[in-house]
Amino acid sequence: MASRPENRSLDVAQARVLRVLNYGGMLTERQVKVSAGLTGWVTRQALAKLGRRNLIMTSSARPGRYQITRSGQNTLAACAPGFGRLDA
Repeated sequence: MASRPENRSLDVAQARVLRVLNYGGMLTERQVKVSAGLTGWVTRQALAKLGRRNLIMTSSARPGRYQITRSGQNTLAACAPGFGRLDA
């Protein structure tokens, strides 16, 4: 039996993206990349994976901007406190 996507753990890049988006607001891919300290490729991969898991969403009113969902906040809260820290 395959595991449900929402039950899979996060990798460090995904945790960093969620932490950036958890501050609030709607950010562009570039803003996420810079704030999370990731490369463009890693940022795009993390955004795609998080989007498939419904942990983030894009805005229909402002295309190309991302924000964290309630499910994303809950997933981030369930992570170990230092996992994906932005100041590390």
